[in-house]
Amino acid sequence: MRWGLRPRGPGAAALAAAWNLWVPPRFPCRPRWRGTTGSLLVRSVTGASNQPQNSSNGSYRDTVLLPQTSFPMKLLGRQQPDTELEIQQILKDIANRYHMMRGSKIHFVPGWDCHGLPIEMKVLSELGGKAQNLSAMEIREKARSFAKAANEKQKLAFIRWGIMADWNNCYYTFDGRYEARQLKIFYQMYDKGLIYRSYKPVFWSPSSRTALAEAELEYNPEHVSRSVYVKFPLLKPSPKLASLLGVDLENGTCAHPLISERESPLLPANHVTMMKGTGLVHTAPAHGMEDYSVASQHNLSTDCLVNEDGVFTDAAGPELQNKAVLKEGTDAVIMMLQAAKNLLKEEKLVHSYPYDWRTKKPVVIRASKQWFVNITDIKTTAKV
Repeated sequence: MRWGLRPRGPGAAALAAAWNLWVPPRFPCRPRWRGTTGSLLVRSVTGASNQPQNSSNGSYRDTVLLPQTSFPMKLLGRQQPDTELEIQQILKDIANRYHMMRGSKIHFVPGWDCHGLPIEMKVLSELGGKAQNLSAMEIREKARSFAKAANEKQKLAFIRWGIMADWNNCYYTFDGRYEARQLKIFYQMYDKGLIYRSYKPVFWSPSSRTALAEAELEYNPEHVSRSVYVKFPLLKPSPKLASLLGVDLENGTCAHPLISERESPLLPANHVTMMKGTGLVHTAPAHGMEDYSVASQHNLSTDCLVNEDGVFTDAAGPELQNKAVLKEGTDAVIMMLQAAKNLLKEEKLVHSYPYDWRTKKPVVIRASKQWFVNITDIKTTAKV
């Protein structure tokens, strides 16, 4: 594990480097220190950083001007067909018909977004264990069939409601012509240097096996993480150690808490404060945004030891491989620290933690190659 200054994570992904990816404690200013020999006390939390806190608790809800309606969220039993018959008499495509009656030419082309993770997850859940024996192309074909069936069902409902539209020329995002236009636009953006691929930490959902944007996260304020305090035996004291200022620990080294032949350098990090914990925390470059930044500044390795399923890879070593980082992987790391006599304290921490909004399961932060859009050169134009 790389060692830094603040609870990093998420989950045991923060401990993902526990076997052979540790570097230094990072520190802000004044760690407690006595004498010229000893150990640094580093706190590690199996949780995520960069999480917004729910400070408003709905206090701004009443300030948002939203329409008020008595329309029910859900209809049960006979309510559904009865309500539909009533709606058919008054609610059609009011806006289009209004403008048509005022002399405008109206051409409404309906369309369906047929791609996305929700469709894939629905298909996989229906397939169950059979999905393991299907290729990616076979799963995509089944997702396409599912989407087509859903589209046709919705289309018939709209026609039954009397919606005025060009029902013979609907568009679908899985249509070859539509996809060709998307690829053309993507290439144009790539040709202008707006598209790039980068290896960096992202929010990753093991339950969905995909990267998530921050907008796709839900924060569970009652999530319980494992917090540990770890001892790092000091190998090389800093020349300025006598002054006791945290930044003066730079250029010192500590012994790796699990790998006896490995040294962990001490690195300063501006994002660390003395407000929480010990002022020293581990750094996991492949499993935290700030960690990755510090590692890049000091040319540290950013290898990722966690695969797409949230499981330790073989490179993590025989004691950790094939263990889920959010479950038995955490237990294994803590047991290893205990065996090495470098675990000082373990406690449970209740805090806000990011979850996948679709599966309602916790995510991790792991480095992987992802496609990004560079908006630096177009931001000004986009604002206009």
